[in-house]
Amino acid sequence: MSARHVLGLVAMLAGASVHAAPAPESGVAELLERLGINTLGENIARDMLVSIPPFSDQDEATRQCAAGPVKELVLGHMRDIFTSTLGRDGAEHLAAWNAFLQTPVGARIGDLVTANMRAGAVQPLPRDMTAGDAAEMEMFMRSDAFRAFVRGFDQGQDFSPKRVQAAVDGLERTCGMVVPLETLS
Repeated sequence: MSARHVLGLVAMLAGASVHAAPAPESGVAELLERLGINTLGENIARDMLVSIPPFSDQDEATRQCAAGPVKELVLGHMRDIFTSTLGRDGAEHLAAWNAFLQTPVGARIGDLVTANMRAGAVQPLPRDMTAGDAAEMEMFMRSDAFRAFVRGFDQGQDFSPKRVQAAVDGLERTCGMVVPLETLS
């Protein structure tokens, strides 16, 4: 089935829906993982541990312990951002992304995005991509689902107080670190 057919089917099913629904956080988490975007969050968490006191003042073992709660704070924040930018039609947008990634072209593009995230650099499109493949990719890139998701990269938001509190509690419970809320806010 081509991307055009899959997107048409998704649009038809979404049109039949009576109520718009936001994307579930678990679905956003799966998409971020599939596209390798979590790598960006993991790098941010690692940088926080080596550059922000009180983490940078700790020995390596304590920083390793702190890595779990700090990583969850950052990845949770990323899920919040992308869930928000997908908006009230997030479930529909998420379904469109998942449908696209299940096509041959979408799978290749998903793999390329993952490689880009891991390399920290943009790699060129595959040389063997056909004009038809490029057209399917461009069609998806013009979709509301694509634009809504990509807006997440432009968002600058503070960590949610709930996530900060969970990280502070986790740091104290698992590592014995007392970290002021302001450090992570």
